[in-house]
Amino acid sequence: MRRALGSGEVREAIGEAASLGQIAHDEHAAMLVHVARAARDEVLARAGVSPLAADAGVVIAGVPRTLGALLHDALAHPDPRQRTVALDAIEERASQDRARMLEARDEADALAAKVRARGPKSADEPPDDLNERAQRFLDATDDAMHEALARAAHATGAPRPQTVLDALGVLRAPALDVTVAPAGRGRRLGAGLAPLGLDAPLSRVRLVSSHAELDPAAHVIASDPPRRVDVVPSALELGVTSELALTAALGEALASALVAPALPAAIRRAWPGSVGRGLGALLASLHADPLFVQRVRRLEGSAANASRRGALAIVLGRARTLVASRLSERASSDRERRDRGAGLVARALGVREPSTASWLSAPVVLDPAARDADLRAALLAPALAAALRERFDEDWFRNPRAAEPLRAAAGRGATLSIEAWGGELGAGVESGLARLVELAR
Repeated sequence: MRRALGSGEVREAIGEAASLGQIAHDEHAAMLVHVARAARDEVLARAGVSPLAADAGVVIAGVPRTLGALLHDALAHPDPRQRTVALDAIEERASQDRARMLEARDEADALAAKVRARGPKSADEPPDDLNERAQRFLDATDDAMHEALARAAHATGAPRPQTVLDALGVLRAPALDVTVAPAGRGRRLGAGLAPLGLDAPLSRVRLVSSHAELDPAAHVIASDPPRRVDVVPSALELGVTSELALTAALGEALASALVAPALPAAIRRAWPGSVGRGLGALLASLHADPLFVQRVRRLEGSAANASRRGALAIVLGRARTLVASRLSERASSDRERRDRGAGLVARALGVREPSTASWLSAPVVLDPAARDADLRAALLAPALAAALRERFDEDWFRNPRAAEPLRAAAGRGATLSIEAWGGELGAGVESGLARLVELAR
C-alpha cells in the first residue's frame, strides 16, 4: 500500500483531483504530507534501514547482551567503568550501519521533498526561522539547564555531573523509580487528566503492545481518529523518563481523539501533527510543576521535590537535545556533524565534556519531520503552559474550562500549527522562558 502511495501515479492523481476542484486546498496539502511520509518509508524499507532494536544482541567478553540491557547499564550501573563499557558497546553496534542509514535517509529526504513540491504547503509546515528559534531557546536556557541538572542531582543523591554520561545518569534517576512504578502507569496518568473532563475522548485511546526500538518514546498510531487511537509504549523501562514519554504520547493521542470526525481523513490523520505533540509536551511539563506534583501526584516533602526537579531536568534536557539535533545537521559532512553535535549535546545537557558516542551526539534521524514536530512542541510548551496558567489560574490542569482551548485546537487536525495555536492563546515565548527559569530555582 505504501509503495502505491509513494508512486508517481498516485501523486499525479491527487494533483489532477485538486486541479478539478474535487479536493480542497487543505486536504490536498495534507494528502501530500502523507504521500511524502509513505515515500520516505518505502525508501527506508527498500534499504533495510530501521532504528536500533533494544533486543538486538551483542557479545561482550564472551557474554551475550542486548542493547536494551546495555543501555540500562550505561545509565544506571554503579560502576563507572561498566557504564563506559556499555556505552562503547552500543556505539560500536550503532556505527555499523551508520553510512548506509545516512545514505538511505538522504535519498528519502530528496524523494519526500520532491513529493511536497508538487502542491500547496500544509498549514502545519515548520516555520522558516525554526533554526533561529531553536538557537534562541538554547541561548536563553543555558543557566536554567545548569541549575535544573545540579538541583536534580542533589535531590536524588547523585554527584554533580561532569560528562554527558553523568548527565544522562542524573536524568535516569533510579532513586525516583519508586514514585513512577510501571504497573498501572496508563491508568494513573489518565486519572491525572480527569479534572479536565476529557474522559470520553481519552476512553478512545488504547495502550497496546510495546515497541522494541532503543528509544523510550511511545508511538501514537491514529488508525481511525477520533474513533480509535493506539499508543505503543516502549519496551524500555527508564523510570521518570518512561513516565514522561507515556504522558507525552497520551497527550498526542488525546489530540487525535478530539479531532472533528467530519474532517477529511487526510486532515484528521495529521502528520506529524505539531499541535498533538504540543499537547503531549504540555502535559509532560506538568510533572515539573510543584502544584501538580502536590495536588495530582499526591507527593510531599523530599519525594515531591526530587520528583519535580528530576522531571524538569528531563523536560528541559530533551528540548535542548532536540535543538542540538536540528542545529548539528547544518554541518556539511558527517564528520563535521559529529563534532558539532558532540559539543551541542554537551551544552544541551549542561556539562562540559562531550561524548564520543555518535549515536548520542549526532544520531541519524530517519524522520526529520517527526523530530522537528517534537522540537516545535518542546520550544512552545512552556509558553502554552504560561498562557493557560495566566488564563485559568495556577492549577489550570484541574479546571474543566481549560479543556476548551485544548479541544478547539485539536479539533482542527492538520489545519492548525502549534505556532498558530500559541498565537491564539497569546502564548509569549518570553513568558514561557521566565516560567522555566522560575521552576529551575
